[in-house]
Amino acid sequence: MAQIKFGGRDRTLKYRLSSAVTFEDATETTITEAIPKMGVRTLATLLWLGMRSEDERLSVAKVLDQLDAYVEEGGDLADLWRTVTDQLAVDGLFGKDASEKQKGKADAGGDARDHARSAQADR
Repeated sequence: MAQIKFGGRDRTLKYRLSSAVTFEDATETTITEAIPKMGVRTLATLLWLGMRSEDERLSVAKVLDQLDAYVEEGGDLADLWRTVTDQLAVDGLFGKDASEKQKGKADAGGDARDHARSAQADR
């Protein structure tokens, strides 16, 4: 399980098969279809799914607020993407090969704010 500092505290990311079903219900797409686009909503939903076992009051809206604070404090969305995709691969919901490709895309993409702007423009 991956440990991240997010929302002012240490959090654990853990994914189950039910996480994939919940993701599909919430987004009307699969994880493997959504991740290559690197959308902010996708990242927020995946973070919510990974952290919700520790905090049942957590919502996607709360995660989005925390993402805003994370970026304002100098956090790097590309680092979060790597952590999420790595944990999805460890937990068997996203192929290890796909996770490696995603790392390369995040590394090549530049600043996290560029990722956020690009993702919002894609919507």
